Amino acid sequence: MNLAATARRAALAAASALVLAGTVAPVADAAAPTPAAPAPETCRDVAVVAARGTDQTDPDFGDEGETLRGLLDLAEARHPGLSSRAELIALDREVYPATLGLPQLAEEGEQLSPADTARRALEVIPELGQVHATDPRATIEALPGHLERREAETGCRPDYVLLGYSQGATVLTGLEARLHAQGRLRGVIYLGDPHAPRGALRGLPELMGTPRVPAGEVERVEYCLPKDFSCDFSAEAAALALGDGGGPHDTYFTGRPEHAPREAEVADALARMVDGNV
Repeated sequence: MNLAATARRAALAAASALVLAGTVAPVADAAAPTPAAPAPETCRDVAVVAARGTDQTDPDFGDEGETLRGLLDLAEARHPGLSSRAELIALDREVYPATLGLPQLAEEGEQLSPADTARRALEVIPELGQVHATDPRATIEALPGHLERREAETGCRPDYVLLGYSQGATVLTGLEARLHAQGRLRGVIYLGDPHAPRGALRGLPELMGTPRVPAGEVERVEYCLPKDFSCDFSAEAAALALGDGGGPHDTYFTGRPEHAPREAEVADALARMVDGNV
């Protein structure tokens, strides 16, 4: 017989007997203890909010996704102990689904000429305005409350570093001005940002999130690989994106030697932001 089950049944039987005998009296001093507030030493000075790219769902890399995990691992390798000095808040699928539902230009296996590709792209442009209202906009609006609830639950009030890749950069913009006004924005690192200075989405505010902290008021790293369609809106980048290879958008922090010098700089910037030496 299961001893734990036996003990539970015995306890229930004893309680029932006491109730039937009328001998159960309230014991004011035996109230259940209230949960203790987190000890100050459990709070870290800095939290890194990580927002992955669209459709990065591989559980092996956590909610931060493969690309940002690559950056975090490189930063830890170059600055041992960095991960213990900052809390990682990787946005999960409930608060940030990281989907877009972009309209499809071609059926699987269908070969399009450049002219057909351009024509179909023009046909779906009106649908793009609906994309941002579904996933990214909802996340942008939910994030301030998400962080406030975390702070209330933990009793911690850290400074923040924002770390976003692709769509993840878009959803984090809504936190910038708020955290900066509170004096708690340590820095921003965006990879493949759809509205980076190289890009051309500045004229489409519905795809941009919210206004950012002005340049110079906070350390900002915008890492855009040349010919990455997400942040380089050149004709060559568009052609690569439509080809079999898809261009370099998926190659950030994947160990490519040609990217190593710049990626080391980005990792070092993350360490500066975490340690407060900005």
